[in-house]
Amino acid sequence: MYSFITLILSNIGVKFSHQTLKHLFETRFFDNSLYSIAQILSKYNVASVGVRFSKESVVEDEYCPFVAQIGGLWTLVTRVSNDSVFYYDAIHPAKENKISKDIFIGQSNGKALLVLPDRYSGELNYVHNHLCIIKDRIKKIVIFSMGIILVSLGLLKNPLTVKWSYYALLALNILGLVICFLLLQKQLNISNRFTDKLCSFINDNHCDSVTDSAAASVLGMVKLSEIGFGFFTVNLVVLLFVPQVIPWLAVFSVCVLPFSFWSIWYQRYRVKSWCTLCLIVLAVMWIQSCCYFVAGFLSQLASESLIDGINCFVGYVFVVLMINYCMQVIEKSKNADYWKQRYESIKSVPTVIDAFMGLENGYDISPNVCSAMIFGDPDAERTITVFSNPYCGPCGQLHNIIKDFPGGCVKIQYVMTYFSEDKSAVNKAIIAAYSQLGWEKTWEIMTEWYKSDKKDGVKFFERFGLNMDRSDIEKEFKKQKEWPMGKNFRGTPTILVNGRELQGPYTIEDYFYLPR
Repeated sequence: MYSFITLILSNIGVKFSHQTLKHLFETRFFDNSLYSIAQILSKYNVASVGVRFSKESVVEDEYCPFVAQIGGLWTLVTRVSNDSVFYYDAIHPAKENKISKDIFIGQSNGKALLVLPDRYSGELNYVHNHLCIIKDRIKKIVIFSMGIILVSLGLLKNPLTVKWSYYALLALNILGLVICFLLLQKQLNISNRFTDKLCSFINDNHCDSVTDSAAASVLGMVKLSEIGFGFFTVNLVVLLFVPQVIPWLAVFSVCVLPFSFWSIWYQRYRVKSWCTLCLIVLAVMWIQSCCYFVAGFLSQLASESLIDGINCFVGYVFVVLMINYCMQVIEKSKNADYWKQRYESIKSVPTVIDAFMGLENGYDISPNVCSAMIFGDPDAERTITVFSNPYCGPCGQLHNIIKDFPGGCVKIQYVMTYFSEDKSAVNKAIIAAYSQLGWEKTWEIMTEWYKSDKKDGVKFFERFGLNMDRSDIEKEFKKQKEWPMGKNFRGTPTILVNGRELQGPYTIEDYFYLPR
């Protein structure tokens, strides 16, 4: 579904960021249906209409683009000629496919979703989200660059760089670190094609049977993959920056070799399956020990260097425990995303929606009764009514959230109240701006107003040349003043979706869940 949504958004020219879309899929629940596709598109302010056509009906080019199924495969139909249908699918998103119109109608289930983007379509807060992605990339580049610089400095100042054994040990520990990183990914259930290929290298065996076994952790507290990652990390740091401690690395390297015999025995006779990644780590450990022995590091220990050995051991323990702690934090974060998705899936169940919203009496929000200040497409299916106050701090925060909402899928209706008569002039100024400058300009003015410190009051609006003496302004002001009377609103801001007050656990971002 993710690939297909990216295909739709890319083909209809809607701006979106992959990270935001991935986060939407990670924290929301969408099934494999046209309704879910419509829900996702509505988050990008792309209107859609579900239609049904019979086998005798004619598919016309004027309906394009639209989503349909061909032989059970989701497709985006982009062009229709006299006798052919052209479409894209998620399997080959870059290739335009062609099929005859008769075959299309025969293989389709008769349901389609017309995709109706407009100039308001796009990702909410796209610029902000794109800037966040750029910042993340800059951070990664800086981290990578600093790592390269640190490694270079370590090599430049290291007296052992003239020895072949030093480079062999560096390469072995880097390899061990990479393999242990792949094992950590498996521990977090993160899919990796390279890992899957390595794990399937030995026929009829799989790494999961070993890594998920009880023996894959020490006392049920620290995973062996975490110990391995910490072991190779400390080795690399010592090799680069503390070469006088390398003899102790040789000692610890030899001391852990007996573990390899137990690991092979356990895989062969207990689990009866082989973990390719684990075997690579064991091989690295043995080759590394041989390098230490051949290079003569074991014979370089001195009695006065005992403190270095203790420091080295403490370093191993500290790094392993820190990795273990970080893994727990990451696992909790992943679990939180999983339960968030489950929670959101429950919120989308019609019976749950009815329990929270279905019994709520709707209010008359027609423009002639409630407010004529409507921002967005007047024919949008969903209406979000905001009972607000221009001087209310939380109202300003809400406006910042919904500032990109108005469009083809949803319209915003503002009803304004005030704290005191002397502040009501701002309400009238906003109404005057709406009637004289149009909704788009007024929306910009309101956004600017909520960002300002509001100390200028009505003087803020003088630069727009508004005529405040018109009778329609007073009429609209009076209507908005009287509409909330007798309603049990808790204060401002109060949000209504299609005339029904928004109830917890739903938020304004969940408007697409709620009945139209």
